[in-house]
Amino acid sequence: MERGLLRGLGGAHTRGLFGARLLLGKGEAPTFPGNTKAIGRWFPARERSFASSIFDAASKLSTAIGVPLIGILLLKVGWRWSFVFTGLISLMYFVLFSKVYRDPKDDPKLTEVEQKYIEGDFESPDVGDRDTVPSSLRYLARQRKVLRLTLGFGSYNYLYYLLLTWLPSYLSSALHIDLLHSFLYTDVPWLLAAGIELTTGWVVDVLIQRGWDANWVRKVVLVFGTACGLGILGAANAHTAMRALIWISISIGGLSAALQ
Repeated sequence: MERGLLRGLGGAHTRGLFGARLLLGKGEAPTFPGNTKAIGRWFPARERSFASSIFDAASKLSTAIGVPLIGILLLKVGWRWSFVFTGLISLMYFVLFSKVYRDPKDDPKLTEVEQKYIEGDFESPDVGDRDTVPSSLRYLARQRKVLRLTLGFGSYNYLYYLLLTWLPSYLSSALHIDLLHSFLYTDVPWLLAAGIELTTGWVVDVLIQRGWDANWVRKVVLVFGTACGLGILGAANAHTAMRALIWISISIGGLSAALQ
């Protein structure tokens, strides 16, 4: 579908579309790090997994809702208006977020009891001090944890956006499902992924609150979820829509759980 769109555009329009997508990616980049920072400021450590899962599951639900909706708009009114529609929604969300969100120290409605509840679960007394000291990019690039995190999230994002952009076309061209129904089939893996992620986040928090070692709980979930991500290989050899959707659901569901 995307290749057909690009073939229908001239050279100047193609460059303009590429530039717009580049700017979109640049604008999206801070979203997940910013959300992680906000959760770290607003939630004690024992509640952060479920809070993170709510945020990330929302991206899965938005895909489940948005893909068929945008697909219908694309077929009915054209691709330009589908871009306008998504752009307006993003703009409205930006205005709402800028008016609503405040860090705890800047929120006049935050009570002293709530502030103590948030601060009372920090892992060590100097977390707040470290939080105010910025680290250089060179320093971060030398940290093994940062490099591993970058590699892991890079691999996750590759598969995530592969499924996000390729799945409708795959169902249409490889499994001969008409384009409109392929948009609807796309909902299934994303809905399951959102449910799995919310459940996993809740279970992780419950186990940590009951005294389980947080590092081991998260490591087990990470390893098992990442292993399930290999289910995308099963989709490559599937010859029916049902089998393909099962393997794709296992893959994206496992990767979603691994984010805890």
